[in-house]
Amino acid sequence: EESQTLLVEIVGAGPRAMERRDRALDAVATYIDELNRVDAERGRSPRLPSFSDAYAITGAVVELASRQIRTGVPDDIRELEPVVERLILGLLGAGSSSQ
Repeated sequence: EESQTLLVEIVGAGPRAMERRDRALDAVATYIDELNRVDAERGRSPRLPSFSDAYAITGAVVELASRQIRTGVPDDIRELEPVVERLILGLLGAGSSSQ
């Protein structure tokens, strides 16, 4: 129920709620970007090309989760893990080829 409020209903909750949502998404994207920076420095992963790539991952995951909550598709949210993995690997691959 809390996730439905955060992911689905907040869009109609007004500007203050949207500002809080934006701050939360920025915080998640910052966390992803920082983890990626550390992994790249340790040679474990290519570096994402930009902060926008980390934000794209965040937005995609939020939208996939939101859709699953609204529609029940897929039946088990864990079925989305390969989609998220392909997205991340695609962005990492794009970053390593452009450097």
